[in-house]
Amino acid sequence: MRSLLSLLTFILTTGCQFIKPKEEPAVLYHPEISTMCSCCGGWVVRVGSTNYRTHSDIPDTYSKVDSTNVLIRYQKDDSPCGKAMSDLITLRSLRKR
Repeated sequence: MRSLLSLLTFILTTGCQFIKPKEEPAVLYHPEISTMCSCCGGWVVRVGSTNYRTHSDIPDTYSKVDSTNVLIRYQKDDSPCGKAMSDLITLRSLRKR
């Protein structure tokens, strides 16, 4: 019974972290436009020292400046383009820092 109570306490206190990834500081840059490839192009997002690209919808307020400091939640893109291009991500949330 005691181990069941410990397990339940562990799940309740840490369970939300598995569902919702933490926000990462990032820099959002203007989109790259490519007419040669439908999977290429998209917004450039720098997380730490790594550049990613995203085809996620970005609000117009971010397109008025060259670069914007943001906080994002993201995951690897599972679409056919995401499988072909290793740097493609899907934004789960986006807000200004």
